[in-house]
Amino acid sequence: MQVYLLNAGLDPAELSDLEARIRISVPNLHRVETLEALQVDRLRSDVEGEKPCVLYPVGPSVEGSFDQLIDTAVRYHEFCFIIFISDEISATHYKRLLHTGAGDWASTRNAPQEIADIIWRRMTASAASRPERRKAAITALVSSGGGVGNSTLAVEIGTQLKTNKATRDRSVCLIDLDFQNSHLCDYLDIEARLQIDELAANPSRLDAQLLGLFLSHHSSGLDVLAAPRSKSNPLELNVGALDALFGMAAEKYNLVLVDLPTPWLGCTPPILSASALVVVVGLSTIPSLRAVHDMLEAVRAVKPLTAQIAVAINRCETNLFGGLPRRQHAKTVLRGENILFIREDKQTARESVDTGVPIALADPRSRLSKDIAQLTRLVSGLPAGALNSRPTASSPRPQERSGA
Repeated sequence: MQVYLLNAGLDPAELSDLEARIRISVPNLHRVETLEALQVDRLRSDVEGEKPCVLYPVGPSVEGSFDQLIDTAVRYHEFCFIIFISDEISATHYKRLLHTGAGDWASTRNAPQEIADIIWRRMTASAASRPERRKAAITALVSSGGGVGNSTLAVEIGTQLKTNKATRDRSVCLIDLDFQNSHLCDYLDIEARLQIDELAANPSRLDAQLLGLFLSHHSSGLDVLAAPRSKSNPLELNVGALDALFGMAAEKYNLVLVDLPTPWLGCTPPILSASALVVVVGLSTIPSLRAVHDMLEAVRAVKPLTAQIAVAINRCETNLFGGLPRRQHAKTVLRGENILFIREDKQTARESVDTGVPIALADPRSRLSKDIAQLTRLVSGLPAGALNSRPTASSPRPQERSGA
């Protein structure tokens, strides 16, 4: 989707500052001097498909001229969708604008994130009219805290999907979004090849050939999209890069596993909205169980959310008979949740990490593999294409905009 920033008479310094902030989330931003110029250009080129978005910054005295702004949005609705940017508007005016279907509004202070949310919603509506392109079922693994074993579970689920007789013919991709601390490719003894800086700078360049260069292939048949670890100048996927990456992956694969980093990032809510299954991972200690409870609340606060939700309690201690003495603690703290318990097996896990061979290949009959198989069955049972296959905006729009 093309996005334009209209030079609407704002002070040049203010306009440049606004443009710089917006480009963080929307790098494919173009300047346009007038709406008439955009209209003529689209008529000459006979452009089809998605209408472009025009970002229209207005002055502080927006209330007095709001009727004129709405008339502008309606007049050019055939050629573009306008997002007005100002300090604040009343709830009444905001509802009037939405009712036209010709525009939306973002606050100057939170413009980058709010504009990204609006664009995601429009991309989702456009994707809904092309159901044949929606293919992959996405599973998001959400860590409730550092060191709970998110990446290990993602690797084992992906490997089991590619080695189990019932699912080996399904195409599977594992996407690692931790660009600072990831060890996922180390667990598989493969090279991380995703050039995240290149993707973030120019998302429109991503095509099937470039995606192939970014992919790491494991001998099991599992494909991985992961970037080399980097502590310097850490990047996060912007709206364009996120859409490009997940759009391509959703069309290429049947199942996509997403290993989300521990911090809650700007890309977390849209990925959860696009997921068919969300698995929150934690440990069996009381503090960790409370963290799982809090994370579940955060996940359910994302709108829209249509995913199944499960909890994986990892590295559970066992007694002499193989039972789980702390099972009841988890059931008490996480009452009513779908909880899957994964027993601890330090020796098997350590050998897998040291050799770079997943447990699903080295010891598929181990109790660890059998426990993780519960998660694999949940993932394999997802109907491909049943939900949105690319991230969508999930931040709810406030009901009252006055004073925002």
